[in-house]
Amino acid sequence: MAGPDPEDLLHDHRLYDQYVDVVSAFEWLFTETTAMPDTVAHFERFPRLEGPDGNRVTPDFSLVFVDGTGLVGEIARVALHEGSVDDLCHQIARYDSLTQLPGQGGAPVDVGHVDVLLLVPLDIGTDVVRRVITERLLDADHPYKPSHPPCIVQYVAQPDKYVFQRRPDSGNGELRDGERNPALGVWFARGDFKPPAGGFAHVKAQRPFMNDPVAPLYLACQLWTKVFPTMTADTTPVGDYKPLIMTVDELAGEVNAMYGRVGKTALRNAMSILVASRCAEALGVDRWRVAWGDLAHRGGEEVGEVLARRTQKPPAKGPIRRLIEAYSDLGILDPAKAEPPQPGTLF
Repeated sequence: MAGPDPEDLLHDHRLYDQYVDVVSAFEWLFTETTAMPDTVAHFERFPRLEGPDGNRVTPDFSLVFVDGTGLVGEIARVALHEGSVDDLCHQIARYDSLTQLPGQGGAPVDVGHVDVLLLVPLDIGTDVVRRVITERLLDADHPYKPSHPPCIVQYVAQPDKYVFQRRPDSGNGELRDGERNPALGVWFARGDFKPPAGGFAHVKAQRPFMNDPVAPLYLACQLWTKVFPTMTADTTPVGDYKPLIMTVDELAGEVNAMYGRVGKTALRNAMSILVASRCAEALGVDRWRVAWGDLAHRGGEEVGEVLARRTQKPPAKGPIRRLIEAYSDLGILDPAKAEPPQPGTLF
């Protein structure tokens, strides 16, 4: 049976990667630039809190300002069907009704009001304004009636920066900046928020995840390029590869120690891509062996493109097969076949 469509894997990878860029840009703006941090009491990259209806809400980031007000950011795309927009409106209406946001250490703090910042890619900005503002918020018969309109800001990625601009359409919300100076709403209205990729790159490198479920290929790339090199740093290669045997619990422990906020289901999904591309093999339930090393690739291909392609057309001899052959050639007992199993042991 054919594996997942490589183009679908790459689409989800690139979309999640872009969302991480956006959250990282805002974290950089509000915590490290010379002006904005003076207006902010706390920026939360992974907000998780209980809404007034008792259910959990998880916007993509949140802010508590020193003036006692708050902001939540939600990055969104909408599908063609109307149910997708209704779901989005229901979601951001719940944000509008929040009276608390995470403060230092994640403890909820009271806020006077919460502005909802709805961030959408440039190519759907007009469509989102029409469907959220015109067809729902401004329609007297539609139930979507937040206490304050969401502020819809469109963004576009350029080679060296992102550009964010508030849509000037009638009915689109404005951020209630009050006496804050500088005022984010003014920046958006003038198109002044253009964070350079080099400015927030270190934020993304330190925190490569965000609140949305992580795309499997994106996580597989993080494992291959950052986590496995760390886990095998002191491992002696066998042939061209460094072997690693671990359970899902051990992998989760390593990933969360490095970055946090990655669940076991996401790790299983990412490992299934590495297994399909023959960079890893399953050793029973929730236990794997990885053959870590350089990936042979076509000119110009990135790791994600190599893995996506190989999920559908795996090489006849991938890293795992070559590792097993190297054990045999060297006359070394294959540790994955030894009894009893040694989960988590580095060889």
